[in-house]
Amino acid sequence: MARDTGLTGEAGTQPGRQSTSLPPSSACRVCHSSSAAACSMKDEVTLIVRTSPDELRSATTQFVAWYNSARYHEALKNVTPDDVWFGHREGILDRRKTLQTRTLIVRREH
Repeated sequence: MARDTGLTGEAGTQPGRQSTSLPPSSACRVCHSSSAAACSMKDEVTLIVRTSPDELRSATTQFVAWYNSARYHEALKNVTPDDVWFGHREGILDRRKTLQTRTLIVRREH
């Protein structure tokens, strides 16, 4: 029995949910959640009807690029996987800590 891939509108897919662009990081176009963390690759790539394997491949590539370079990951202390991979995480966390300390000092003074 063939597996439902969602590529051609087989059972379980919803018509009218075709799109090839990524959602803005503020909202998911599939579940309409305001949190990007609520979305998964399944939501963004698989549940949207694709008309060709090339379209699916392109959507998958775009999703992986967004997931690795634009989406902050809580498990990585709210930096992107690319930040960790390229060794930028500690610098980012240090700058955040410095900013937090300055902000607290300013608040105490006022």
